[in-house]
This record gives sequence, C-alpha cells and structure tokens, in this order.
Amino acid sequence: MYVYIVDEAGALRGVIDIRELIQARPDELLGSIMTTQIVTLSPHDTIADAAREFAKYGFRALPMIDETGKLIGTVRHKDLLAVEQ
Repeated sequence: MYVYIVDEAGALRGVIDIRELIQARPDELLGSIMTTQIVTLSPHDTIADAAREFAKYGFRALPMIDETGKLIGTVRHKDLLAVEQ
C-alpha cells in the first residue's frame, strides 16, 4: 500500500503510495516523490482514535510512531474493521 521512508535512526521521514513509486522514473529520488506531511498514530491512541483518522483521511494504512518519531509499525484499515466487528 505505502512505502515508509525512515532515516538512519528509524525515524519516519516520508511516505510514498506504492502506485506512485511504480509510476516514478527509475532515476527519480525517493525524497522528491515522498510526502512529508504524514498522519500518524501512537501506541497510546485508541481504536476509536484510529477509526477517526481513517474516516477523516481515507488512507488504507497509517504508520505508528513512538515518542521519538521512530516508525514502530502500521495499522491497516481492514485490520481495524476486523477489530470493530
């Protein structure tokens, strides 16, 4: 769905939709096509918080970061739907 770009310390720096990556030129830099304004979740967010973010933005997945900005996982929309049922 998405490719998450992290720095050497594992901090989330950007996100690229896999479709955009496939359509990009082979010589194109990831930094030039990634989005840096990223909607994220934290381990302290609730299922209701995640549901609001998915409803608001319509993403298929959201990255989860810790308090230092390190990428620690992702939450997929379809997984959230399975929990809500």
